[in-house]
Amino acid sequence: MPSLRQYLRISSHALPRTAELAASRRSPGNGTILGQMKLFEDEQILFRLDKVDVVLTTHRVRRGDKADFTSILLEQVCSVAVERTARPFMLVLGIVCLVVAVAFAIAASNSFSRADDYQVGMVVAGILGLACFLIYYITRFSIVKIASAGDSIEFKASRIGQAKVLDFVNALELAKSDRHALRKPRVVVG
Repeated sequence: MPSLRQYLRISSHALPRTAELAASRRSPGNGTILGQMKLFEDEQILFRLDKVDVVLTTHRVRRGDKADFTSILLEQVCSVAVERTARPFMLVLGIVCLVVAVAFAIAASNSFSRADDYQVGMVVAGILGLACFLIYYITRFSIVKIASAGDSIEFKASRIGQAKVLDFVNALELAKSDRHALRKPRVVVG
């Protein structure tokens, strides 16, 4: 398993340790969470996801803006999950509407007296079915959840791309592992 420093040399999404890091410590981040964040004495920024305002440092992970943010120390991170959300009810409703539209089409072809009524029903049911399918596909997305005992940080993975999400999760796990390795066990005298 590579160390955090080795991973950061490999990762194309990690921030360089040179002038950009020094500049990010001195200058505000254009109104983002980075502009409001004060780093600890030995803290360094490891990873930034600007589209979703998430910053990973050697000590914590933070998300938010000027008014509302969440910060979790790496020691407190319990889990990181990428979950896909969807509304399957809309898919089922779309299928039912399309079956009803087909039923109206069959009824319209068999009836000459009420064919216009069946055709209107077919068009309405077909449009509703297609609208339900569209809503289903629009509302499908992946969410990244970083959980701690007290709170969690959530953001949409689709805004940043699957490759960056994987790099971020790997960097977070390596940072947590390195942070855990630095801690010395406490001796409890009983």
